[in-house]
Amino acid sequence: MNRKSGIFGSLDGWLIFFYFFLVFFGWMNIYSSSSTEESRQLFNLSTSHGKQLLWMAVCFGLAFFIMLFDSRFYTNFWYVFYGGCIVLLILVLLIGQKVDGNKAWIVITSNIKLQPSEFAKIGAALAVAALVSRKEFTYKKIRFWVLSFAIILFPAALVLLEDDLGTTLVFFSLILALFRFGLPWILLIIAVSLVTIFFLSILFPMNTMIIVIIVLSVVSFFAIRLYTKTLLSILLTAIIFVVSIGFSLGVKRVYESKHILKPHQKSRINVLLGIEKDRRGAAWNVYNSKVAIGSGGFLGKGYLHGSFTKLHFIPKQRTDFIFSVVGEEWGFWGSSLVLLIYLAFIARLVLVADRQRNRFHMAYGYCVACLMFFHYFMNIGTTIGLAPAVGVPLPFFSYGGSSLLGFTLLFWIFIKMDSQNMQILR
Repeated sequence: MNRKSGIFGSLDGWLIFFYFFLVFFGWMNIYSSSSTEESRQLFNLSTSHGKQLLWMAVCFGLAFFIMLFDSRFYTNFWYVFYGGCIVLLILVLLIGQKVDGNKAWIVITSNIKLQPSEFAKIGAALAVAALVSRKEFTYKKIRFWVLSFAIILFPAALVLLEDDLGTTLVFFSLILALFRFGLPWILLIIAVSLVTIFFLSILFPMNTMIIVIIVLSVVSFFAIRLYTKTLLSILLTAIIFVVSIGFSLGVKRVYESKHILKPHQKSRINVLLGIEKDRRGAAWNVYNSKVAIGSGGFLGKGYLHGSFTKLHFIPKQRTDFIFSVVGEEWGFWGSSLVLLIYLAFIARLVLVADRQRNRFHMAYGYCVACLMFFHYFMNIGTTIGLAPAVGVPLPFFSYGGSSLLGFTLLFWIFIKMDSQNMQILR
């Protein structure tokens, strides 16, 4: 696609296309899920689609405003963003109000509520970029390990205190960006292994888990043996075995405890693993979401003609389960198109991040891609039963002013960075 010059620099046409496609197509599905025969007016601010349209106008204005700033503003004042977000998260704990069970909102007026955790992702991404862009940055120094995880875990801990587990998990996706800048890949393998053991420990009794862990330990031994001596390989394998057994026992104890996991959190895990199948209980949302998507067939029931959508069988259909509207009304082809657009969007973000000459810009671009991917995977995974329902929105698609505003700010800051980068390369 052609690039424009001038005040907007050199814009990446594909990223701009993906942004506007997702925003407008998302609004079309919000309109379908919220409009009725009595409220088909586009600019009716008493409806979800009317409010979202207003937020879209605000976001487009914000995008224009961001392009007026030099990208060095974010490089030089990243700490203002990060510090401001931390202050807002603390403020939420003091004066915030509960919405849908989470004390995560600052109420400005009866119609305007802001969720600071959506903006804290931007502050954390800028802080991570600032850290890895330092000349002396290396994971050979322990202080950079501490700083990397502290930057991410501090806002995540504050969000967890708001009782918002989904957004808390989002912050951990920033760790994926660190692997591009020297974080050992063995940590990712360990993390995946622990997640696997976590779910298997819930599904199977301890005697079965011991057999599973023995098999994993043997595989680990041969993998480690390729890089070190036999004696050290045996020692590391023994450590892996002991830690895995301890972790598995810990998972079982936590899962069976009535004081650590809340009932709704445990139910979501049970639904994901197929332990709990009560279609009128915790499995209601996911079950109806899958039925709605499946009922769309190949071509869908047609725009504005989704029966599940119109009868509101699925709670939070405009937010967490917006993809079920796509599946029912647009069918397999529409769902596939949205999936492909998101995959292309994230792939393009990675490619554009990789071409940045400024290390800060590169790191920030990878953070944006990781945040988008996590939201994309968890939200769509929830609607089709492949991920637990932790309540994360679909970027640019789900209803919500804070969500759209936060993702727009996150995305357009990177667009501005890339714009100036391409001007330098000319």
